[in-house]
Amino acid sequence: MFLRAPIVATAALLLSRDSTATHTGMKEATWKPVCETEAELRKLPSMALTTLTRSQAEEDKMTTTGLKVMLYAAKTPAPKDSLRLSALATAILKIATKTRNDRQAYYTTAVKALASTQELVGQMEATMKILQLASHNSVFCLGNAAGTADGAANKELHGCRPTAAPLTTEAQAIDDSVISKTGYAMLSDIAGQDGIDTTGSKCIFTHTAANHQAWRNNDGQKKLLDGIFDFSTADQVHRSGFTTIAAGSHNRQADPLTKTAFLDVKAMKSGHKQSEEADEVSILKTAVTSGEAKAAIKQLLAATEKETKPGAHEEEAEQTVSTTFKASDKTLDNLWEKIKKESVVDIKQNLGKETAIGDIDSAEDLQATIAIYDAAAKNTIQKLQQEKDSTKSDDSNSETKSDEQCKEHKDKGPCQEAGCKFDNRKNAGEKRFPYSETTTVKKDDGDEKTTSTCTGKYKKDCKDGWKWKDNKCKNSSIFANKKFSLSMAAAFVSFVLF
Repeated sequence: MFLRAPIVATAALLLSRDSTATHTGMKEATWKPVCETEAELRKLPSMALTTLTRSQAEEDKMTTTGLKVMLYAAKTPAPKDSLRLSALATAILKIATKTRNDRQAYYTTAVKALASTQELVGQMEATMKILQLASHNSVFCLGNAAGTADGAANKELHGCRPTAAPLTTEAQAIDDSVISKTGYAMLSDIAGQDGIDTTGSKCIFTHTAANHQAWRNNDGQKKLLDGIFDFSTADQVHRSGFTTIAAGSHNRQADPLTKTAFLDVKAMKSGHKQSEEADEVSILKTAVTSGEAKAAIKQLLAATEKETKPGAHEEEAEQTVSTTFKASDKTLDNLWEKIKKESVVDIKQNLGKETAIGDIDSAEDLQATIAIYDAAAKNTIQKLQQEKDSTKSDDSNSETKSDEQCKEHKDKGPCQEAGCKFDNRKNAGEKRFPYSETTTVKKDDGDEKTTSTCTGKYKKDCKDGWKWKDNKCKNSSIFANKKFSLSMAAAFVSFVLF
């Protein structure tokens, strides 16, 4: 009879207890991915530095390569070859400019990413540090694989460290296995009791109560790190929605930090440079395969000569990139060998000293050397212009004499005073005038044509390769050649880029 009271009391106590365990500890699979994500996000500063450093080196390499090709073009005597090489150099320098512009845009991308991701890293580290400190004796929040024992000692091993990662200029992009194209790949969903051990009496953060034995009451807002740890359900840890993050309608000021940080990382990864700068031959090939070389050739042709037929410049440009600048074989390799071995003025030495183009590695020195050949080209233009002006002056000061005016002269003095030309091929006493010029004209097909029916002809008879100019019948090829030389020299000077 006296035993009944203790039995009743014990039964009442048991009935008063919760039917499930409370203060459950987390399994390692619940918290370890957070540390792994934190460690990967700490790579962002090195990733940014690597991309910016490699981009600068790539631009520098492209710039010096383009200037070397431009310098070689200045040394090339054949106008057509010089034009093609100048176009190739222009294409390379244009790509170098694009590389610089891309890098400037990447600066903004990197700054945004570093601001959001390193803020998230700080929040992750602080959260994990608090959970780590909630361990003493047999009480813990960060459990082992089963969640039955304290695993907090492995926090740093899994990537949660209170120190910044060392900077490097050889960083790889953040691993897709941690942060993929769609979201945080490691932060997979957790539901029900999958994230905890059901033994209980381990972690204060998983329990919900209205007294000092729990950190929050059951108001549905028990979340840390935007819900990476969701304690809203009593004595459980849930997570959802982090492996796939919607990119639409992004608002940096209003969206969760986890979303902003992910989108920033995604943008940085798309612009990351995985490898060192390319070599010179690869740069030449890029200029050709990108279409920039062909476009530059067409532009230079349009600036220096008139199309013989519609589409002629397009055809010539295509022919050049498919033969002279062929990228699929060793053509450009061989061209680069010639370029780097070409001797030019050594601006660092005394007068008369030379060096190979390939030995000039400074953009400033290359620009200064090009300036020397630029000056020579300008001098050529000036001489051609003076010759052209002199010819026009001579023509304007002379009066064209007809056959009737000159044909009766036999002596040199009277005929010259009359403005006629003396014909030395005739014998003394014969009529010396008018003088018929005999000129050999070389056509594009290689055939030569001799014409002796020019000077002295009337305008109606001035044809077949001759041109009526300044009241005279003249060889039109002379004017064409002078005009082409002048335009080529001017075009080359205008396309030297500094």
